[in-house]
Amino acid sequence: MTMIKKCICVLIVTIMSIGFIASENSDTDALQKAFIDTYIAGKPSEKAYQNLKAIDSAAADTLKCQADAVAHIFTEVLKTEKQLVPKQCHYLAVYGYENASNETLEKACNNLRLATLANMDRKTMKIYIAGSQRTASLFTEALRKTPMDAQRIIILPSGSIKEAARKIIAEVIKDNEAGHYDMDNLLYRRIMLFSAATNARIGYASFTAALGANAQHFILDDFSTLDISRKELDMPSHNERKAAFEALLQNHF
Repeated sequence: MTMIKKCICVLIVTIMSIGFIASENSDTDALQKAFIDTYIAGKPSEKAYQNLKAIDSAAADTLKCQADAVAHIFTEVLKTEKQLVPKQCHYLAVYGYENASNETLEKACNNLRLATLANMDRKTMKIYIAGSQRTASLFTEALRKTPMDAQRIIILPSGSIKEAARKIIAEVIKDNEAGHYDMDNLLYRRIMLFSAATNARIGYASFTAALGANAQHFILDDFSTLDISRKELDMPSHNERKAAFEALLQNHF
């Protein structure tokens, strides 16, 4: 066989392999979407789970744990400033205030100061602020009225909640892997999600997705500023459920 023929054969095999992988990935994506659709409808399907598990058992188990966690956040009472008892945490993630009113932002700034002051004995606590330049400036100014070390306030570029979650969780996991903190200590593993109530569940899902298989090592503690009525908060719409559960899909933005 000439060198040219050999090269052609290698090229054909490579193209076929790429096509097979692409097809397999497409099948997995379709099965994941079908599985998540059952949660959106509020009727988780064992059959959809088993179909996904037959393709990738570990990935199926991770996605099921994530979906169950998000389903739970739709049934529990979300904490807002009306029930504020700030918990100690090591990471505080601020996001989801881009479209908030001035009144909501004012309440959020007050709540952020209170949550920060409750953790002032934790000198290594980090605060991540995601959102527009306007909201980042407001929250940074609010934190100047606390003893919080400015070097431990990290401003993230404007982007989606999912992008913010990925960046923040990447930093948290890096801290964990570097052995900077005692990760056996509950407080070093708690991440407080500080958002407007309209984005609380979608944000929780995005952070759950970003944690991936690391979810069992960390605790996501939601705290939101009420920017809708309590009734609306306790009766999530289909669109909110859809956005939250689809945030768990790797290729969904």
